[in-house]
Amino acid sequence: MSKYPQNIEGSHNQRFPVGTRFMSGGKNKHENEVLNFLTTRNLAGNIVRTEYLVFHVFCGQRMTELTCGTTIARGLLPEYLHLLEVT
Repeated sequence: MSKYPQNIEGSHNQRFPVGTRFMSGGKNKHENEVLNFLTTRNLAGNIVRTEYLVFHVFCGQRMTELTCGTTIARGLLPEYLHLLEVT
């Protein structure tokens, strides 16, 4: 019997679903879109970090990067502002 958690499906806290679009900050602003949600867990099964894989198009190429939820929340497009509501 393993001491590591076996079934941890559904126990994440994804705030922004795949397909959410937002504007990046900084000097060169561009529209990004969420591709995937990544969580890092410790051996006890606790979530220690959450990240989003996002992309934007630059000169016809798809550029991907990892970003945090705060960056997405800052630049949300108007049609996604309902995701910021606290329930």
